[in-house]
Amino acid sequence: MKYIIALVALFFFSFSKPHPRVLIFTKTMGYHHASIPDGVKAIQQLGKVEKALIYLYMEDQPYDDIAATLGISQINVRVRLNRVKNKLKEIIKTMNYEY
Repeated sequence: MKYIIALVALFFFSFSKPHPRVLIFTKTMGYHHASIPDGVKAIQQLGKVEKALIYLYMEDQPYDDIAATLGISQINVRVRLNRVKNKLKEIIKTMNYEY
């Protein structure tokens, strides 16, 4: 009986709300999600330093390496990265994705 209720609830909720559009970035080789090109478009809207910052961050570079590469302090890396993440959130929302 529990399983029938769970299936009915799952069926009801799957049709009662529109499915959110979710942006996915992945480092898994050979995996391609349909939202990845939109993610690239969002990053392309950033400035040169912002792009470099986000790419280095996505490559798991430590803050001190990012700072040395960009010629800024580690604290500035953290502040700018936070601002870039917020900017990307806003860009992604304008593309009708949920964050």
